[in-house]
Amino acid sequence: MLPFLLAIPTILVGFFCLWPLLSRILNTISIGRSGVLAVTFGLSTGALSLYMLMLGLLPGERLQPNLIMPVPWIILIAGLILTKNSIVLPRIKLNTITFWLSIICISGFIIILINAFLYPFYRYDVLARFAPNARLLFESSTIPNTLTGYPLAIQMLYCFTFMSINATNDHLAGLVVAGYSGAMLLTTFAITRLIFSKRAGWAAVILLLSSHMFVDWSTSGYVDIPVGVYHGLCFLFAFIWMQTGEQRWALIAGIMAGLALWTKQSALVLLPALGIVPLLGVRTGRSAMIETRNSLTAFGSMLLIAGPWYLRSFIIAGPDAIVPAPGAYDAQYINNSVYQLATFISSTEEWGIWL
Repeated sequence: MLPFLLAIPTILVGFFCLWPLLSRILNTISIGRSGVLAVTFGLSTGALSLYMLMLGLLPGERLQPNLIMPVPWIILIAGLILTKNSIVLPRIKLNTITFWLSIICISGFIIILINAFLYPFYRYDVLARFAPNARLLFESSTIPNTLTGYPLAIQMLYCFTFMSINATNDHLAGLVVAGYSGAMLLTTFAITRLIFSKRAGWAAVILLLSSHMFVDWSTSGYVDIPVGVYHGLCFLFAFIWMQTGEQRWALIAGIMAGLALWTKQSALVLLPALGIVPLLGVRTGRSAMIETRNSLTAFGSMLLIAGPWYLRSFIIAGPDAIVPAPGAYDAQYINNSVYQLATFISSTEEWGIWL
């Protein structure tokens, strides 16, 4: 039991090790504390999984706990020293509407956390692909050539939790599942608050928590919620890029798109989506040269992050490892009707009591 309890702080540090640096970098924009926390989680876990990818691709068995477990602690402590930040908890006045909305949302997340933490993996895809891959990475200490195609970001994080206790453990891996669920709530609030208002942000989070599909998939161990977090963060910074035309936001939007592609192949849809942003910028009167530079920055950062995995898969297994295709079992359940384009109307049972 003691090793299990001692593993939890290391996992949590892995989730937020970049907080001191990112809180300093992102304090100049109005994404709020929720946005900073969501970005911190997304970039910390993304950077950790990419670091593990680099070690796993090196010759020999380099995917070792002694090369991985100290890194989040070193980054966090170094960041606190360099930025002279201190961890300050948010202050919320009691008996205000914000206080009670916070209680409702935190209670909903705690339900997700308990389910993800207490139960072992039980869904088909997780038992057939993600959990076995994570165990293979943990036991082999390398990335074997049999693992191609489907990106390994989440499996790497599951492997990280296994290393924290030096044993496979679905319950600790459930913290990754719950962490991305919380990041999705924060991302939803940050986007809605930025575009509309704080009230709209609270409404969006409550609507999300009332969705059967979100709660179900938040405890499943699938990668759809994690890739959704990166979709949301990519949109958040692409929106700021579109408003300001600044290169740094194009860079972060590209990084988020790259992490989305490193999480799931379906994120290929972000390629045309990001391509629209500079066109909108030019349409509003900005220089085509500036937007070309921003586009190259965004797509370059995305390629730098996701490119190595897809290039490796292409070299080993060919183009079929890059373009996603459903298996025969899944294909028989695909609904190709036009109603699927309006899922809020065609599948109201998935979206909570409000619909």
